[in-house]
Parts: sequence; structure tokens; C-alpha cells
Amino acid sequence: MPLSLHLRFIFLQVMAPLGAGSAIYLILRTGYFELPVKSKLIPFYSSFIYSIPDGLWLYALFNTLWMVWGYCPTFGLKTWVGFSLFGAITTEILQLLNIIYGTYDPIDIGAYLIAFFIFKVSNNISLINK
Repeated sequence: MPLSLHLRFIFLQVMAPLGAGSAIYLILRTGYFELPVKSKLIPFYSSFIYSIPDGLWLYALFNTLWMVWGYCPTFGLKTWVGFSLFGAITTEILQLLNIIYGTYDPIDIGAYLIAFFIFKVSNNISLINK
């Protein structure tokens, strides 16, 4: 992959999701910035500020793994992506069972699955080797 395309990929598929997720987290969740009419301005406001950042961060991780494995859908890539997705979902389940500290949110699991689906489709990755 030419350097300019590689840098564009890093910015759009890794840095932008990390930045967007971090901005949502830092600006809207820390209390430094309050939207005056939360529910009317952004539909699903709670899901937006609590689940979307997690999905964006996981999407950035998937794309970082895609880069590390040379933009090739190898068994190693699929294994690491699978472990990452499994780990994220397992963390939510362990929160539900009060085994680890945190608040279980099924919408987080939905955000993880959407991140995986968008990663898979945008990079044209088949889960089954042909």
C-alpha cells in the first residue's frame, strides 16, 4: 500500500474513531459541556454518550490489527479480532454477573457487534477461508 493511502487509512480508520470516541467521552460525559435539550437534540442521548465511544474504540482496534497483519485477512488477524470482540463482550457479561466492577449495558454489546460488522464489511473480510 502506498504511503499516502496508508496514512489516510490510519487517520480515517484509526485516529478519527479514537478521536471521536474520546471527544464524546471527555466533553459529554465529564460534565464540562451540557447539551441544553439532551433528548430532543440527539436521539438516544444516553446510548450516544455511553456506548458509541466503546464501539468506536473497538473499531479502531480492529483496524489497527488489520494494519499490523498487513491488510490481509489471515488466520492471525481473524484470531486477534475474534479475541478482541470476545474480550469486550465477556467484560460486559462479567459486569452483569458482578464479577468485575462496572455497569452492564446490553447496548454496549450492540455497539461492539456493529463495530465488528462495519469493520468486516468495510475491509471485505470473509470469516470463512475460501
